[in-house]
Amino acid sequence: MGFLGLLTCWMTYSMAQRIFNRQVAVIASILLAFCGYLIYYESVILSIGLTTFFSAAAIFFLLKDTNKLNNHILSGIFIGLACLAQPNVLLFVPFAVFWLIFKWGMKKGGEYAILCLAATFIIISPVTLKNYLDSGRFILISTSGEVNFWLGNHKGSLGWFDVYGNELEALEKRVHSEGQSVYMDDVWKFIKDDPKGYLSLLIKKKFLFWGDWDIPHQVGYDYGKQYSSLLRLPFMLDFAPIAILGLAGLIISLRRWWKKCLLLYLFTIVYSFSVYIIMVHGRYRPPVLIPLTIFSSFFIWWLWEQIRSRKYLCITGAGLLLCAMGAFVFSQHIMSKIISIKNPHGIYQDMPDKLVISDDSSSWHGLETATLNTPSLRLKKTFVIECDPNKYPNARLSFRYFGGGTGEMYFHVNGKPSPKITLNRGAFLHKVGYKFTSSLLKKGVNEIVFEVTEGGILKIPIDNYYQFNRSFISQDEGKVWEKADGEYMIQMELLK
Repeated sequence: MGFLGLLTCWMTYSMAQRIFNRQVAVIASILLAFCGYLIYYESVILSIGLTTFFSAAAIFFLLKDTNKLNNHILSGIFIGLACLAQPNVLLFVPFAVFWLIFKWGMKKGGEYAILCLAATFIIISPVTLKNYLDSGRFILISTSGEVNFWLGNHKGSLGWFDVYGNELEALEKRVHSEGQSVYMDDVWKFIKDDPKGYLSLLIKKKFLFWGDWDIPHQVGYDYGKQYSSLLRLPFMLDFAPIAILGLAGLIISLRRWWKKCLLLYLFTIVYSFSVYIIMVHGRYRPPVLIPLTIFSSFFIWWLWEQIRSRKYLCITGAGLLLCAMGAFVFSQHIMSKIISIKNPHGIYQDMPDKLVISDDSSSWHGLETATLNTPSLRLKKTFVIECDPNKYPNARLSFRYFGGGTGEMYFHVNGKPSPKITLNRGAFLHKVGYKFTSSLLKKGVNEIVFEVTEGGILKIPIDNYYQFNRSFISQDEGKVWEKADGEYMIQMELLK
């Protein structure tokens, strides 16, 4: 993968020089060489490293100015390989055809497009044939497309893989009894019944794709960075600076360079769209870094030229554009601060059947957990209840966890212990809710303390999106409490 990374760097240099100039190309190759985000995803054993290389190679050959037939055949081959590594790249195929016709005209461009398409589908066809022989259904590339679409688009989806073990078991039972149509039926029902909600989900996924938070799935850059001294070096670049500079450069290039940059525009827009119409995870983003790096280097070169020419109006405009792109990329951080200030006592959601009080974002930022594996370890979560809890007949504690060992635990509500609870065990994250009488609660601060029995293991995810300072851990049976770096993913529900 390291060798492919070097080739990607060389191709990026060549593309930047072809579109802009040598100075931009040198800057682009330096940025890419110090892009820790790309280095990380090239080093993990996942297909995304191949997708990035194959996508860069496809764009490289599409941009070639010579009309040699092998350039267009090679572009089709690499598009096909990129599709096999990441099926959503298929959405780029018609736009590659459009580019060829735009660049070479209807006659030549049409011939080149046929060659490109033929090469693409020859590469894909063995997989399509195997899918048909195995399942009896026409599935172009991936058999996981329907379930992935469901994961990112069903009602209640957060826009990424956020389904728990017990929910997956229920879904598998439905598929077994109702068939594969369950996935698409659920999504179409959501779109039909709540079009505004679905549109909001799409907009949310757009912000997630371009945001600085690297949504983990199997692996995550923010998590992996903790274990790499190379990635922690101050000059290593993650996704955010490349995105900010790249989007700014893309906008500035529209004025004079749009014809030369059209293919990069198309790939950036189409690829990002292909991700957030399905589901967003950080590991799907590296391919878009290739055009973004070129636009970033262009912006740096362009800004230096404006400074040299003392074009203060352009410099001011560039500063404002950077601020706007920075606000867009860091929108989640900005919103988390605003929400924390507006809701000092936690986030209240008044639903028809319950009032939900939480201090987490319902999204597992950070991938950290608090682990209880001995009776001396305790975990405490405090809730601020602004209303009189006695108005509600019952309450429920809802939380996410990994269970292990004997899987036995207790929780205490303001000092009153619950009966012994046996949790599910296994590798999946589970979500459960336990009812208790609301008479155990009081108006103001309420303390919920978790502990496990001897041999039990309980891991509670920590969401570091908010910092309400209401999550604690103790190593001495609750005598001394230390604040957690974030909030435990535990919610209080007052049932109506």
